Amino acid sequence: MRARNLKPGFFKNEELAELPFEARILFAGLWCLADREGRLEDRPKRIKIEVFPYDDVDIEKLLEQLGAARVILRYVDEGAEKGYISIPTFKRHQNPHKNEKPSEIPAPGDIAKLRDDSGTSTVPLGLNPSSLNPESREHAREEASCGKPKSPAPTAGATKWVALYVDAREQAGNPASRRECEIFGAKIKEVGQVDEGILADTIERMIERNKGPTLLPHIYGDVKRESEHEIFAMQTGGGRRVR
Repeated sequence: MRARNLKPGFFKNEELAELPFEARILFAGLWCLADREGRLEDRPKRIKIEVFPYDDVDIEKLLEQLGAARVILRYVDEGAEKGYISIPTFKRHQNPHKNEKPSEIPAPGDIAKLRDDSGTSTVPLGLNPSSLNPESREHAREEASCGKPKSPAPTAGATKWVALYVDAREQAGNPASRRECEIFGAKIKEVGQVDEGILADTIERMIERNKGPTLLPHIYGDVKRESEHEIFAMQTGGGRRVR
């Protein structure tokens, strides 16, 4: 396990407050298990040994709850027959040591791109474990690739974010249409130099507020300003910005 940061806001986070305290402890424990990109293998038994060695808890159930709350993303590489966990906001809150080795775990979007390029059956799963059934998995393939668009596909850099957006929309019970996927991919280019943690938070906010993909640049700007203000407040002990 690795040493990670724990901010005071963790204890007052309203979304986490809806979860059992065991799930909240597990979430913090996943940070310590994750690599520098916020990814780890989805191995409940091993996770249980590392985070709850002395407690009788159902890790699979807790992971499902964290997934349903959209604070983690569970996905699988069917070709390698391995499951993984990604923490979308990891980079926003963590500063891995510069000597920490690079991640060896594929990102959810990387798996989606491999599927699109090679035609394999590798599928990024949504947050609901029921996506493991064949019918849901086929639906995930269609939505994650936004069907077979005739217009130009989003740029390569936007691929993983489109996949994450699709997964989040599906989990929220409001699957994205092909056109919405195309718009979302195009709008990412308008954002410019993307901060991955902020963009992950932006997607979460868009889904939560049921906002369309055309508003991506606007909402990203709002989240970025809030993040900068939070960092400024922490550095100055909560002082106000002087203009």
